[in-house]
Amino acid sequence: KVNPNDPEVHVDFTDENGTQQTSTYTGAQIIVGVLEGEKLSFSHPLCQRVLEQCSLMVEMAGRVEVSRFVDSADDALRTFCATVMMDTYSICEESWKKKNIYPPKEEDNLLQDVRDSLNTFKSLRLAQMIAERRERLMGASDEEQMQLLAEIKQYTDLSRKIGSALG
Repeated sequence: KVNPNDPEVHVDFTDENGTQQTSTYTGAQIIVGVLEGEKLSFSHPLCQRVLEQCSLMVEMAGRVEVSRFVDSADDALRTFCATVMMDTYSICEESWKKKNIYPPKEEDNLLQDVRDSLNTFKSLRLAQMIAERRERLMGASDEEQMQLLAEIKQYTDLSRKIGSALG
């Protein structure tokens, strides 16, 4: 079962010498490889550009960075991609299932977006709290400074954890 967001998919195969081998790919690499192998092309120029750019991103980074489409300087491409991402999509599921490819469910995407938003909010709030503690350090007594420094360390550690969760 391959999901486009899978960071690692291990593929076992036998090489020309009969030796069992394993290669590691991202889910996006496998899916783009299947599409390229089938010589898929779109008659709609924006769809074709999206496929070509996804292929290039996967070749360069092993994954598709969706924000590149949403933040595109090309108005037509940006609008098209935002519309496609916002609409409920349906794919010929039987064809994809035969290739063991399963697009993420909308609720999974929404759940991840909510998690990312909450972590971003937490990160910004922690940055504010750290800045407030640093300002209070200036006129604080030695005892208060120790307490403030301990809080800054605690908030900084939390901020690092959240930062790693955001990627």
